[in-house]
Amino acid sequence: SSILADSATSIMVVDNEAVFDICAKRLGVEQPSFSNINRLLAQVASSLTAPMCFNNGSTESLTDLASCMTPYPRIDWLLPSY
Repeated sequence: SSILADSATSIMVVDNEAVFDICAKRLGVEQPSFSNINRLLAQVASSLTAPMCFNNGSTESLTDLASCMTPYPRIDWLLPSY
């Protein structure tokens, strides 16, 4: 196993080509730059952690978030979708 998987609570896997395609085809950006891609990834990370900013009781930490999003304890890979 990898050191990253052993030491991280959760890992968000991102396919660079898929993110580029989302910017180009779905969001209508003709020539996506790193700035466009970084903004999209920041929006994904923000939407994943937004429930922790509000006192709703469902997720209070990243560990709670990972346990809600992964059906089995050894699945550490979060796959965001758009």
